[in-house]
Amino acid sequence: MKPVRYALVDCNNFYVSCERVFAPALEGRPVVVLSNNDGCVVSRSNEAKALGVMAGEPWFRCAARVESAGGCAFSSNYELYGDMSRRVMQILADEAPVCEQYSIDEAFLRFECVFPEVESFSDLRRRVLRETGIPVSVGGGRTRTLAKLANRLAKKTPGGVLVLPDQAGEILSAIPVADVWGIGSRLAERLGRAGINTAGQLAGQAPGLVRRLLGVTGERTARELAGEDCGQPVALDAGPRQTVTCSRSFSRPVSSLAELHRALSGHVSTAAAKMRARGLVARELSVYLATDRYADGPQQAEAIMTVLPGETGHTGELLKAATTCLRRLHREGYAYRKLGVLLSGLVPAAYSQPSLFAPCDGRDAGLMSVMDSLNLRYGRGTLGSASAMPRGDWGMARRRLSRRWTTAWDELPLVL
Repeated sequence: MKPVRYALVDCNNFYVSCERVFAPALEGRPVVVLSNNDGCVVSRSNEAKALGVMAGEPWFRCAARVESAGGCAFSSNYELYGDMSRRVMQILADEAPVCEQYSIDEAFLRFECVFPEVESFSDLRRRVLRETGIPVSVGGGRTRTLAKLANRLAKKTPGGVLVLPDQAGEILSAIPVADVWGIGSRLAERLGRAGINTAGQLAGQAPGLVRRLLGVTGERTARELAGEDCGQPVALDAGPRQTVTCSRSFSRPVSSLAELHRALSGHVSTAAAKMRARGLVARELSVYLATDRYADGPQQAEAIMTVLPGETGHTGELLKAATTCLRRLHREGYAYRKLGVLLSGLVPAAYSQPSLFAPCDGRDAGLMSVMDSLNLRYGRGTLGSASAMPRGDWGMARRRLSRRWTTAWDELPLVL
């Protein structure tokens, strides 16, 4: 069997790095990118980390700290980040026999027989930086788990590249087990009670013991730490989805059932279109409704699940069930800040079992197909449910949004 090696390429502070590409004056300053409605920190520059800004920290708690140090915050610019990710991944795919994208800012490179030298990975870093402006770190090892761990160390290594040797026991013995991919603090506590505190100790355990403590997935992690390639693919689209969701926070409190219903209609339409694009139908639907936990007044965070009369992908049928759930959840006088819908029990549409008592109209599938085609061609929302109109002013707030420098004609950078 041919020897296989892996390298994990991870974009450093990706969202912040994307903002800095088109605003180089931000270099050296604390910069953060915020979640939907500018709520919490989702990406931090190293300078922001040095100020003690934590991932997931509400912006109102750290705003004074960042701004007093000359820093700034941006709303999440998903169009820009998605396009910059595509550009980085194209380069990585050009540099390796197999490129497995793991997330928007990470990819595993798979090599057989000949594993590149550290200098080659340094050249790769320089190429990505030169052609996209995005700094990356590269970690390599015999397995994906070791490559992920090496990448974590590479971020603190001069040059941003670290390749673990085949015999990496001494290095692993100095790494807390909580830093291992897929372990985290909760499982680390369980391992600690069994006397397993480092990555090296986990790698040296009998598989049966690890399986009793962490299950099959944890056993696979331990075997990969020991250098055994368990060969799990990590592509973004690795099989049928179990659920489809659409959830948004409101830019202002919403109390009216009519306004909540308009928002729900839009969420159901979006989730249903995602599901149909994958050739799936749903058996179950859930609606989630929540108030602002930081605000005064009555609080509610509750979900209701209903079993659909039959497996369906029809927006109208899904909206009918969702409306019933919403009416059961809604309470007069409550100020809601988040609403979401979840489609579950998904099965391929080609193998769905229709309900014996549900009316069967073959035109429904054709109607949904036409609607999806028009929305794909002319933009989302071109054709949809009348109950979603008119759209309210409670949509997602992005008051600190930068320009879509690479995907919108009227926002392209100008060179004068």
